[in-house]
Amino acid sequence: MSETEKIEQHMEKVLKHRESKQEEALLNFANSRPETKSARQKYMPLIAKLDGLMVSHDLGEYSLLHRVINSLKAGNPDEARDDYMKNRSDLAHLSDVTEAVEKGLEE
Repeated sequence: MSETEKIEQHMEKVLKHRESKQEEALLNFANSRPETKSARQKYMPLIAKLDGLMVSHDLGEYSLLHRVINSLKAGNPDEARDDYMKNRSDLAHLSDVTEAVEKGLEE
C-alpha cells in the first residue's frame, strides 16, 4: 500500500469518527429535551422501517433517506419532511422507500 493510500484511509477513518461523534452529540442534545424525546418516540417505528429499507437498498450515509432518518431521530419531523419534499426525486426509483417515507411523515 502506498503512502498516499495509507493517508487516504486514515483520513476516511477520521472523517467517519468525526461524523459519528457529531451525530452522537446531536442525539444526546435531542434526548435532553422532553418535546424532542416524545417526537422521537412517536417516529421510532418509522425510523426502524426506514433503517431497514436503507440497508436493503444499500443506500449510503450521505443519502436523502439517511438525512430523513437523522432528522426524525433528532425529533425534527418538519425538517425531515421539508428535506424529503425538496429532494424526493433522489429516491423516486425506490417506490417502497418513497411510499414508506410519505405515509410515515403524513401521520
